[in-house]
Amino acid sequence: MDSIEPFDYQEITDFSTAYLPGYMADKYDVSAEACSDRADARARQTLSDSLRETVTGYTAVLPKGEDVRLRRGVVKYALLPVWLLYTKWAGQDFLFAMNGQTGKVVGDLPIDKGKRRRNFFTVFLVTLLVALAVAAASLFFVGGGKRVSHDAGARPQAGAQLSFVTDSAGLLTAQEKAGLAARAEEISSKYGVGVYIVTVPDYQKYVSGGDAFDAAKKIYDQAKLGYGSGREGVLLLLSMADRDYCLLANGDYGRYAFSDAGRQKMDDFFLDDFGDDKWSSGFSDYLTWADRYLAAAAEGKPYGSLRAPGSDGLDPMILLGILAAVLLIPLALAGLVVAVRTSRMKSVAAGTEASAYVAGGLQLTERVDQFTFVTHTVRHIEQDHGGSTESSGSASGTVGKF
Repeated sequence: MDSIEPFDYQEITDFSTAYLPGYMADKYDVSAEACSDRADARARQTLSDSLRETVTGYTAVLPKGEDVRLRRGVVKYALLPVWLLYTKWAGQDFLFAMNGQTGKVVGDLPIDKGKRRRNFFTVFLVTLLVALAVAAASLFFVGGGKRVSHDAGARPQAGAQLSFVTDSAGLLTAQEKAGLAARAEEISSKYGVGVYIVTVPDYQKYVSGGDAFDAAKKIYDQAKLGYGSGREGVLLLLSMADRDYCLLANGDYGRYAFSDAGRQKMDDFFLDDFGDDKWSSGFSDYLTWADRYLAAAAEGKPYGSLRAPGSDGLDPMILLGILAAVLLIPLALAGLVVAVRTSRMKSVAAGTEASAYVAGGLQLTERVDQFTFVTHTVRHIEQDHGGSTESSGSASGTVGKF
C-alpha cells in the first residue's frame, strides 16, 4: 500500500455496504497500535527533510540534535480503492496494484534472465574495448610514445665553455674528477648526447629569484653544452648552500631519453649517496644510469612511468594494475548498469516519509540563525625531498633536496 500512495482522504465518504457488491474487500490484519511506530518514523523523517530544505546559504548542514513531539489524531479505518492484477510468467507469480484514485501502478515486473545476461555482456564488451584502447594509448604515450630520431654520431656544440665535470664546489679530488670526466665523455660520444656534472656553492648566484632548474638551464645555455643541432644532453647540478639539486634534460631526444617520470625514478639511484656526502659514489651511479637510460632510448624503449629502470619490460606492478583495471572497471560498470536497470523493474517498497500528505507544505512559526563557531582548516606542508618537475622551452628538469 505504501507504494501506491498517496490517497486523497478529503474525498472519503461514509461507509455503505453498497460499495461492496462485485468487489473484494479485505479486512485489515495489522492493528493501529502495531502501525504507530512506523507512522511516527515516517512523520519524523518528513519533518526532518522539510526543515533541512528551509536551511539555505550553507555548504553543509549537520544536525546536532532533534526534539520532535508528535500529536496523534483519531484513528479511523477506511476502505481504499485499489485495483489488483495477478498473472503468471515463466512459472512465477506476479501481482500488480493500481491506486483507484490516481491510477498509479506498482509491482515487480518480470525479468528476462537471458536478456539481462546479454545486457551485461554487451556493456562489458563495449567497456572492455574502450579500456583496452585507453590502456594501449597509455602504454604508447606514457611508456615512451613516438620514437624520437637521433644521430648517435652527433658531435658537441662548438665553443663549449665547460667540461663534462665542473666541480666549482670542490667536492671531488683531482683523481675522482678526472675519472668521472672520462666516463662522461665516453658515454656522451657513444650516444651523441652530452652527459654533464656541475657543482656550485650556491645556485642563486646564477639566477635572480629563480630556482635550481632556472640556474641549471642558464648554465647549460651559456656554456653552450649539448650535442648536435638540438643540443641534446642531461646535466646534474648540485648546489651546496641549501643542498639543492636539479637533473635537467635538454633537447627533444634528451627529454625522450630522460622523461619526467624517468628522471623521478633515476633520482633514487644517487640521492642516497649525496645524502651521506658520498660525492664520487653518487656521481658514478648517476653516470651508470645515464648510460643505461641512453641505451634503453636507443632501442626505442626509454625508461618512464610504465617501464622501470633496469627492467627489460614494463614495471610488473604497474602492468598488473593496468590489467586489473582493464578487467575490473568493465565488470563493475556492466554490473552497475544491469543493477540499475533491474532496480527500475521493481517499484514495490515500504514508505519512509509522508510528504505527500503535508497540505500546503511546512509552515514555520519561528526561525533563528544563531552563530556558534568558526572552523579553521590548517594543512601542514611537508618539505619536498622527492623532487618536482619543471620545464622551459626545449628543457625539462627535476628539482629537489639531497
